[in-house]
Amino acid sequence: AEQLTAMRRRGYRPPKGVVVCLSSQRLGKAFADGVEDLGAASIDIGSDEKLDRLDFRCLLGLKVVVHGDDEPRVTEAAERIQKAGAAAVVGLRYCQDPEGLAEKWLYAHNAWTVPEASWLK
Repeated sequence: AEQLTAMRRRGYRPPKGVVVCLSSQRLGKAFADGVEDLGAASIDIGSDEKLDRLDFRCLLGLKVVVHGDDEPRVTEAAERIQKAGAAAVVGLRYCQDPEGLAEKWLYAHNAWTVPEASWLK
């Protein structure tokens, strides 16, 4: 988050938004690692980090995707990010199903349209 804060101070806005990864699963990490190539920034938050102690103001005005394994933690993070002023927030859990990668939507605030979010898949 410090690196994103420094970039924001210089006027940088990730064109596709920010992905906040709360996942310890390999699947979640692989998704977060791949989004940077698509114009999105990513932030990893460890399972030992307290969400109420994190400063999400660097996400002010940005579109944010929060994903992870722990559904209540994803929802809490999404709510805190919304309160910090993000333009749009979605919270979801990625999982593997017989047809490939699937997501379970847990939270949405000013969610963008499907064509705008096509980079999530």
